[in-house]
Amino acid sequence: MPHRPRGQQGDRDVLDLRSLAVPPLTPWLPESVWRVVRIPLTRSAVWLTVGLYDPPVRELLGPLRNLPPPDRRDLPQHYNPLRATAPGLAEK
Repeated sequence: MPHRPRGQQGDRDVLDLRSLAVPPLTPWLPESVWRVVRIPLTRSAVWLTVGLYDPPVRELLGPLRNLPPPDRRDLPQHYNPLRATAPGLAEK
């Protein structure tokens, strides 16, 4: 197996948001609630960050872009969460 260079530690740290503290604008938010809320927020942030990386950078760091297959990219459920989970609600 050929040796693949890895990105710098700083590049990887951008994707590691596990220790993200409660935002300064919400000091009233309990830590226990923030631990639960942080999960979808960090996943969204990582998804967006990886999507903005150029393909060679994604390849170097090893993160994959979660795109649908080319023949399914025009389907609306990939871009409208309501349509994907509850098709009847998206039309209303």
